[in-house]
Amino acid sequence: MDNYFISVPLANDLYKNHKLTVVGTVRKNKPDIPAELLHVKNRPLYSSIFAYGKHSNKCVMTSYVPKKRKNVILLSTYHDDDSIDKEIGDVCKPEIITFYNSTKGGVDVVDRLKSEYSVTRKSNRWPFIIFCTLLNIATINSQIIYRNNTQIILRRRAYITGLAKLLTASHLQRRASIPFLNIPLRQKITNVLGKKEPVTQPTQSNRQTKTRCKFCPLRKNRFTQHTCSMCNNPICKEHTSTTTYICCECSNKNQDYDS
Repeated sequence: MDNYFISVPLANDLYKNHKLTVVGTVRKNKPDIPAELLHVKNRPLYSSIFAYGKHSNKCVMTSYVPKKRKNVILLSTYHDDDSIDKEIGDVCKPEIITFYNSTKGGVDVVDRLKSEYSVTRKSNRWPFIIFCTLLNIATINSQIIYRNNTQIILRRRAYITGLAKLLTASHLQRRASIPFLNIPLRQKITNVLGKKEPVTQPTQSNRQTKTRCKFCPLRKNRFTQHTCSMCNNPICKEHTSTTTYICCECSNKNQDYDS
């Protein structure tokens, strides 16, 4: 990890509960850093200081001075000693630093891939930024899993486009099933879904048209979608005698026949 993510509580939790080791640089404003590791005024060049966690904490923290009055602080749960890499020569770098330098390319590659195709937008809401970052990392991880399982190597842009179409296919199909969706939008949806069916405007017969109630005066100008189940004349609820939409005239005729 780089210093944006790592902290002593996180490293201890990952190792204790998930058996995951962590190696990374630490920002100097972290409260868990001992004061001795931050002090660089009188320290010699290429010197190192190590600090170890107490009891169940497996963290090892080192402070290395690569230049005068400048130090680098790293934390590791993968290492447990103060070994110095002898192959480096006179710079006397600890093995924690040489190990981090040999593997930190993964962080740089992930940052580069996230910046090339990102769903993040400018926002002051930190939950939104974290959510977009998780989406970007999930896309990178899914492409790695897809390549290892299928042995198919796709360009990143082509993979992201295909993934987006698969994730939105069900929603697009529901949108396309709306009977009165406008033609340009319906055409765009069919193009995204890859369908070749011609897009036609719904016919007028499929629409539920409103007509003027036969029994209401013209001054009311009342329109309705309901018709009498017997005479098929348009009627409103005011002139319906029952819940089955039978006009008053047909209802009176039925009463006369029954009598």
